Amino acid sequence: MTYLMAFMDTLDMMAQYNYNKNDPLVGDVNLDAMALAEGKCGTWFMGDWAWTYMAELVEPGAEFRSYACSSQR
Repeated sequence: MTYLMAFMDTLDMMAQYNYNKNDPLVGDVNLDAMALAEGKCGTWFMGDWAWTYMAELVEPGAEFRSYACSSQR
């Protein structure tokens, strides 16, 4: 049950801080990539394939970081 609650807490947090929370179904991969590249959002839950959308938007020398999350405690 603890893992389920942690999962639900994560979904609640993602909904609360969703860049498109006013209309979550309106998400557009190109606009969302631009928001990340311009620093309007800090995380994008996508795979590395998303770089094809972002490559032309990123300024030379910009830094990005990634992180991994574990459900194990």
